[in-house]
Amino acid sequence: MLVGNLLMHKQYKRRWRAVKDLRDVYIRFNQAEAWYDLYGVDQNPGLLGKWLEYLHALNLEQFDSDVWKAMLKANKRRPELTPEGIQRNSQVAFCHQDMKELFVVDGMVCSPHFVTGNKMRFEKVGDLLKFLFLWDEEKRLGWGDKPYRTILRKSFELIERRLGRRRADRWLSEFLHLVRLTHWILPYPSNAAFITATKTSNGQGLKGRMMWFSAVYTHPSIVELPFKSVPSALYKVLWNAQRQILGSGSSGERMLWGTSQLISACRAQGILIHGLEEEREYWVVGKRSVGLKGFQPLWEKGLPPKLKMMKKIRDKSLDELDELMVEFTRIQGEGDESIGNQGVTNNNNEGEVGERSDVRHRRSIREVFMRHIGSNGGRSSQSSENIGTPTASGSGSVFMPSESVD
Repeated sequence: MLVGNLLMHKQYKRRWRAVKDLRDVYIRFNQAEAWYDLYGVDQNPGLLGKWLEYLHALNLEQFDSDVWKAMLKANKRRPELTPEGIQRNSQVAFCHQDMKELFVVDGMVCSPHFVTGNKMRFEKVGDLLKFLFLWDEEKRLGWGDKPYRTILRKSFELIERRLGRRRADRWLSEFLHLVRLTHWILPYPSNAAFITATKTSNGQGLKGRMMWFSAVYTHPSIVELPFKSVPSALYKVLWNAQRQILGSGSSGERMLWGTSQLISACRAQGILIHGLEEEREYWVVGKRSVGLKGFQPLWEKGLPPKLKMMKKIRDKSLDELDELMVEFTRIQGEGDESIGNQGVTNNNNEGEVGERSDVRHRRSIREVFMRHIGSNGGRSSQSSENIGTPTASGSGSVFMPSESVD
């Protein structure tokens, strides 16, 4: 009966894209979970740090991907992106400097539309991040099961199951801190839309636009308030941190940061992790009053930091990610212990022996990984049914992380 139903075909295709996106990131997540046992990650602090960093990067990358796909979908209904912007294929830094020429209205290239009104639902970044990322009973129609939300919850439950609730809470706090440090512009959501749109009125000449939240940092020891010009707190903090690491003679190019390195460098400059190291929220919406005219949007100057791990994993196949984990294991000096226990020759030697060892490493990873996803009938077969509605782990995990991750 459904063979000739073109409407059903269209709906199936639309749903399949979402299922495929979730399937792809879920496979990489399962791969990372298999690494934990294969390499004895918990036995080496350095390797554990890399594994947790990989999970941070995996989740950040999926969030960026989902935001970009939502932008393209919104653009089909209400064209707003420039042709050049569409071709960027998600390679966008979420800041004003990189997004200021991404949009076009009435033939004029313009900045994103920032929310600045008196009745904003979110005034603080922490409240916005809770709604965007964390799981609770509140409805999010059409976007509550987006891949980035599902995989973040899975990551939290995995870390809680392996390392305990306290370490999972800390990982999640660090993740939300990394979002703050690397995303100075965030989508402005509602219960019915991942990226809310402004009102449309042909009579008044109003065209619907995507709504964005400009996040600025306002600690009084770093920022002079009230703002008299474009905020530059993060720009200065990152510039000082990079200069201390690379030296005064470093070039103006942005360095690639490790996640713990970035967090530590910002901490040294006074930017602490909200909810973990400081009580008050200093990340707020960027706006200033202009009297009776309302508010004027503000945004952070410059470009946010780039993460080294995200560059390493971008567009990589499963085999290439296996090789990356082999590299991490080798660097951390675990070649003999964690790989040797699997019956694989240590690859510290050069030449032919090293090449054979690399092949065995990859084969061992893939075999363990395929057994892992193939157990209990095969997890991969659940992609179109259960993957969008994750359940709590058997470790007693509740759905809402503790208050320390606000």
